[in-house]
Amino acid sequence: IPDGQEATVSNLAERLVLKHHSVVELIDRMETHGYVRRSRSREDRRSVLVSLLPRGAKVLDQVAQHRVGELRASGAALAKAIAALLKNNHALHGRKISMVRSRKGLAKRRG
Repeated sequence: IPDGQEATVSNLAERLVLKHHSVVELIDRMETHGYVRRSRSREDRRSVLVSLLPRGAKVLDQVAQHRVGELRASGAALAKAIAALLKNNHALHGRKISMVRSRKGLAKRRG
């Protein structure tokens, strides 16, 4: 969650691109295992805040380290793939423009 935002169920659902009820189910399971704790917001009692417990922070750190290792290992290949996609998209966009221009030219010749 970005700085300045609270870890509410709604914010988590938005960031994870999941339905609210799906995030509630995930939080239920994580709370059962001692990874997070729920509490009511002091500002808005309708909002449920989710706090990471030490056990959850430890697991999160392990997952993050693993993901960073994966990104380092595949970073160069990922950068090349993104560059190729951008190049292909640019070439495709250029073709669309030239096709539109040629169609406009045909319309003028006919008219």
